[in-house]
This record gives sequence, C-alpha cells and structure tokens, in this order.
Amino acid sequence: MKNSFKHRMDTTLSDLSWRKADTQETLGMMKGEIHVKKRITFGMAVAIALLLATMAFAVAEIIRFSVKDYQKLEGEAQQHITTIGQDMKTKDVTIHLTDAVFNGQELYVTFEAEPVSGEPVYLVPFLTASSEGNALQPHVFGSRGMEFHRGFWVPEKIDSGTQGKYAFDVRLNQAVHEPVEWELRFAELKPLWPTVEDTSGYSDDSDNSIDYEVWEKQFATAYQNKQIMLVHGNSIMMFEELLPEGDDLAKRLVASGAFEENGQLKAAWTSPKVETLTHVAGQTIQEDGFHVAVDKLDVSFMSIDYRFTVTVTDEAKGLSLIKEDGFPIFYDITAEGTQLRYVETEEKVSKDTNSVTYSGVVNYSGEAPASVQLKPYVYNQEGNKDYLDHGAFSINIR
Repeated sequence: MKNSFKHRMDTTLSDLSWRKADTQETLGMMKGEIHVKKRITFGMAVAIALLLATMAFAVAEIIRFSVKDYQKLEGEAQQHITTIGQDMKTKDVTIHLTDAVFNGQELYVTFEAEPVSGEPVYLVPFLTASSEGNALQPHVFGSRGMEFHRGFWVPEKIDSGTQGKYAFDVRLNQAVHEPVEWELRFAELKPLWPTVEDTSGYSDDSDNSIDYEVWEKQFATAYQNKQIMLVHGNSIMMFEELLPEGDDLAKRLVASGAFEENGQLKAAWTSPKVETLTHVAGQTIQEDGFHVAVDKLDVSFMSIDYRFTVTVTDEAKGLSLIKEDGFPIFYDITAEGTQLRYVETEEKVSKDTNSVTYSGVVNYSGEAPASVQLKPYVYNQEGNKDYLDHGAFSINIR
C-alpha cells in the first residue's frame, strides 16, 4: 500500500485504535474471504470507506489517455512507449502530458487538458526537436481534438466529444537512428475580444449555401468590430487570415489586440534510439506488361515506409498509369490479417509518363506483416474506389 494512503490513515484516524489484525480483516472482507456476522465498529467502517476511496482515487490517477489507446498499439509496440507523466499548470489550465511513441521517424503524443478557473483561454502549441545537437524539422500532420497549428480553447467552446483528451501526429523528414530530444510548449492566451459564432451554415458543397465572398466578409466585419468570429463555433481558421503577418501565431494573435499572453507551459522528454526491423531495397518485380522497382520498404515496430516505381513495358496488356485527366492512377496498400492506416502518400510522374513513383507511410498494430499487397485503383464519380483488373503485385517483407 502506498505511503500516501498510510499518511491519510495516520492523520484521519489518529484517535482510533488500529491493529495489524484489523488491517488483515478489512482486506479480507474486501476480497470476500471473510463473512461479517457481527456489527463492525465505527472505526472499522470509516477505515473501509477511506480505503475504498483511496483505491478508487489511485485508479483514476493511473488511467490517462495514452498513445496505446490512440494508436491501438499492441504487442512489441507497447514496449516502445515513452512515459512522460509531466503536469504543466497555470491558474486557468492544467495539462498532463501522458506519453509518446517514436519509431525513428513518426512520433505520436497524448495529453489531457483540464480547465481550472473556468475562464476561457486559448492554447497555441509549439514543438521542437533535436538529435545529437542538431535541430530537426518536425512536421505535425494530424491531431485529435484540436487544430495543432491553430491552437484550441480550454474549456472547449463546443463539445467535440474529446473529453479533454488530445493527441497529435508528427513526422520527421528522414529517419533518425539516435535519441531525439523533444520540447513541447503552449502559449496561453486570454481573449480580450468577445467570441461570436458563425451561424450562416455555409458549406462549400451545398447548392443552398451563401456565396463564399459573403461568408468570408462577415469574418472581416466581426474583426473590425473587435469580435473573434469562430468557424463551427470553435475554430479561428478564418480569423487567422485577418491577423498581422508573422511566423509565430501566438504573437500574431496578441498583436491583433484580440488576445493577451497569459503564460507559457513547457515540457521536455527524450525518445530512445530505435532500430529499423526490416529494410528492403533494390528489389525488382517482373509482371505481365510492367515491372516494379522497390526503392525502399522500411518496417519499424509500428509503421511501413515505402517507395516503389511502376514502369509500363506493354500498355496493351491493360495497365495505363496516367488517366485522361493527366493524373496518375493510385495504389492501395494492404496486408493480410493486419489493419493498415495511411499516414501519407505521394505519386510522382516521370517525364516520359511510362513510370510513376509511389511513396508513403502506413501504420499497423501487432506483428509486422510478412508481405504487403499493392492494387491499383481510380476514383469514380461517386468518390468511391474502382479497382483495376491489371497491375496488382506483392512485396515480401520476411
């Protein structure tokens, strides 16, 4: 039992007589081993209540939003989670930085934000990274519950269902095989102007919506009237476009006069060195009417980073890489028995248009797949995938 519980027992029950046998009896009753046939004393009742409350409190402390839940990490991947467990506090907000997982190129971080005073604040996050004294260029490509590059409100302006649980996804330009030092900070801003919600119901894919110019103008009018108009009741997306120029969003928000800086919250941690599990390169796959050059297929404990070039040798066989609109066809990557999630993809057409290079990153959970399957497709008018009859192939990993 933790010292905190012992201290609470000592201070709260200092006037009661408590013996070792009482402790054993109490724990036995909680486990159902002892059936109480007589009326327990007042001291015993208070002790049981305190013990249950303390255990419940301890469980609440332990269960935090984790990258294990966010990325559905299983098996070996869970061994690579870096526990951060840092609390950053001001009078208006508390941020608990839970943990992170890094595979040498992709980083995923989870944290919880809780309002303290009830006064609304706007948090603008910044992330920096370095390795062996060299600055890295982290790119945040996704997030949960917030717009990382624009910031977020605490408490939320509207209920987004996040319940104060946030996460963000980061990718480095290239893999790093040494420990990486990360620093995450939040600029805490207090709004000086009132916030108003855009109630126009504008939608760029609706025939009944107002014109974009009309929709856009209302934000400029609100700005002139010293109001912060929010898209969907929460986002400063359109408000940001009206701010003074600059690279630092927090400074731009303050320079507008709409906010003042309320404080800074900072945390730092180190991700350990990570080795690539499998590296496949220089492999050539000969197929009917085309061939594939596998330039790279790096497998870590949670992601697959790939690059391959498809070259058509006989278009009469049925594979045409370039569509009538001038854009290339796409390739879907799958693995039998493994759920893959796209992180990013890119298609690059060669000058002679007979070749297209495909690259991307996908995440997976559990054991690394033995092979991946690539199948070509195009989008139909309904926006659904139409798979082609020719052009599929597989790449062996192990």
